Amino acid sequence: LIYRGANVMLGYAQQPEDLALGATVEELRTGDIARCTSDGLYQIIGRSSRFVKLFGLRIDLDRLQSALAARGVTVLCTDDGDTLAVAAVDAGGATASDVQQLTAIAAGVPAGAVRAVLVAELPRLVSGKPDYAAVRTLAAEPPFADGSDLREMFADVL
Repeated sequence: LIYRGANVMLGYAQQPEDLALGATVEELRTGDIARCTSDGLYQIIGRSSRFVKLFGLRIDLDRLQSALAARGVTVLCTDDGDTLAVAAVDAGGATASDVQQLTAIAAGVPAGAVRAVLVAELPRLVSGKPDYAAVRTLAAEPPFADGSDLREMFADVL
């Protein structure tokens, strides 16, 4: 969504002197993805920064989170370049492997393209917004660091 009009604000001030510059932008690139409805209104359907491309698929991370929530799993999803990084609240007895499988199915990618981790609570910034950098860090921790997933793997195999 790109907005143009007389009421586009000044832009971002980096220092106090910038406020005296007046209008320096003519359009606002919102970062939102929108569609025009049949009645001429615009409906925001996502953020351009919340899409990733894996295996030739364009994956909407917000829709992926919603799909997992519909299956009873509360998550934050992001990417770490080559894979999906997922942090899930430990609820209902789901294991990290369960979350990995559910995410892979919902996204339409191989399970190996998902790194999932269980957390006591989803990471948030001080502003209350999701902390996707923390999700990347948590999901990048080596598997079996606490031994629990390794025990689960052996239990499944045996």
